[in-house]
Amino acid sequence: MNSGNSASNRPDKYELVETIQREIRRHAPGLSAVLNLHSKRKYGISFANLLLMSPSKAYRLLTELYGNERGRLVAELVISKPLAALAKSRIDPNQLLKLAEKGKDAEILRMLGLFGFEAEAEKTTADMSAVISEALSCAILIEELTSNIYKRLADCAGGVTSIAFTYIASESSTHADIFGFIAKDLGIDVDENKCPVEPGGLMEQLKKMNRKLSEECPRRTELFNILRFLASLEEHVGEEDYTRILIPALRTVMSKKDIDVYETILESIIRDEENHATILQRVYERLSSLSQSTGHSERQTSNRVDTT
Repeated sequence: MNSGNSASNRPDKYELVETIQREIRRHAPGLSAVLNLHSKRKYGISFANLLLMSPSKAYRLLTELYGNERGRLVAELVISKPLAALAKSRIDPNQLLKLAEKGKDAEILRMLGLFGFEAEAEKTTADMSAVISEALSCAILIEELTSNIYKRLADCAGGVTSIAFTYIASESSTHADIFGFIAKDLGIDVDENKCPVEPGGLMEQLKKMNRKLSEECPRRTELFNILRFLASLEEHVGEEDYTRILIPALRTVMSKKDIDVYETILESIIRDEENHATILQRVYERLSSLSQSTGHSERQTSNRVDTT
């Protein structure tokens, strides 16, 4: 029955868009709606469509929103990984990202078998309140989950390690409260159910880790794995990313005086998150050094990991 028509072998446009959207929700839940808003305003199409049509334009949009350094980190999650998921054979996501940086759209699309992809202009406009609601809901959920994780790690640890985890947990909880206050001030409803949870995605991993730590303290090897995951979270996507990308949207619904105050608060949160990443790195280095110098794999007393 196959006529050999090349068009019949091309992937369905809507399936491609949905796959991209799903991958973005897996790696950066809550950002999809905001990215769609900015993409539609500038190009008239969703971010997923833009990515399929011109990865380099999608990359430039991120650098405009985040700046060059942070934009590249976010691009790893919302450009290179989603595109790599479309490939029929294994492709290095970093290779795709480098090509996007250099503006080599044709080469990327040929590699993926998508050359000539044409996006359709979308007439629907996103509801600003809904966009902000989803992003804030995800930011709050991430903060609450990470706060709980750090609290449980603090209970399992001892000495300065416990103090460090307690400090990050406390600040993360405060950040969640601040995002909630902003939503309340704007009259925007936030709910964790508004934050998409994809199988194997960031939210599912955080929830699974939270449940496991509530049942038992991690052994030393597992603790190092948890710290590496949390360091990746702090480095790649967190509430600071929602903050950076939400500020332009908040400007459209707030007065100039209000947004000036809020921007100052949100910039402070961004600096807090950068400090958290530094603290986490120091803790990791300390525990690694301790493990090597003592020459033992692990000791546990009263269900606490020995980190003193």
